[in-house]
Amino acid sequence: MEAFDPMNRLFLTGGTGFVGGRFIDRYHRRFGITALVRGDSLSGKRVRIATGDLLDADSLLSATTGCDAVLHIGGATPNRAYAAGSFNATTVGTRNLIAAARAHGIRRFIFVSSLCVLFPGKGPYARSKTEAEEAVMRSDLEWTILRPDTIVGHGAKDLGRTLRLWKSARYIPIIGDGAYTSQPIHVDEVCAALASALETSASVGLAISLAGKDLVPFNEFARRFCRALGNNRRRFVHIPKWFVYPLAGIASFVHPQWGLNPERVNIITEPHTVDLSLMRAVLRIEPMPFEEAVRLTVNQWLRGKTASSEPPEHRTAILP
Repeated sequence: MEAFDPMNRLFLTGGTGFVGGRFIDRYHRRFGITALVRGDSLSGKRVRIATGDLLDADSLLSATTGCDAVLHIGGATPNRAYAAGSFNATTVGTRNLIAAARAHGIRRFIFVSSLCVLFPGKGPYARSKTEAEEAVMRSDLEWTILRPDTIVGHGAKDLGRTLRLWKSARYIPIIGDGAYTSQPIHVDEVCAALASALETSASVGLAISLAGKDLVPFNEFARRFCRALGNNRRRFVHIPKWFVYPLAGIASFVHPQWGLNPERVNIITEPHTVDLSLMRAVLRIEPMPFEEAVRLTVNQWLRGKTASSEPPEHRTAILP
């Protein structure tokens, strides 16, 4: 099998979202991108627009015409899906896209999943990602699955709301004891991993975890962001997890845009470490320290840039 040639055309879903929008901004000069949209939300971007919907199989057949590879980032976002009670955009949508790829003889298929598929006690979002992964793995395509941990960077709506609170709040709520850990990764490094996966045949048939260099307790995550935002007067207020659950359940239906639901509480508070060996050995990416990811995120956020604006080029560390 051959690596994807950047001169070929890449079909992209999720181009209006956080990761997809950033990928377009950073790599539209390297790849000929066809982006799936339901309206004109990507007008002005230097990509070819294909109108369609992941739940409309016929529209995907039309949209993928002339493409040579698929980068599937789109799907049901937890906020909207919890309110609608359906994750079909992830499950059915992925199966529809696989069928469209096969119909056109498209062999290369990159699927962006989530690290939460590896966590115990899966909720609806994690189960939908697991089901989509299984469909990809069962296909006869040359697939790669990427599972990012917590992604930071300006343009993430949930993180943006959190930063607005943390910039000026005197008291900051923390779920539980705040000792649970994650390895946050900057969005630019996620995008670099997507590009690398496309361009190396060594990633075919692999599910690769993506994460940052440092293991960070949530208390430290919040402390470093507050410090970077100039909020040194804040105090953390630890709220028992059992008390947050019913509030999260109500919030998921009353204000789904808040991004708070019972499964999100479990994902946030699930302590974990990530094996970076495939990210380094196959994708050849060395993630930045967490402090650098915080600095980049806050600097971009304070400048008021949007996720769709032309980003300053971050030089991701590529291993030899």
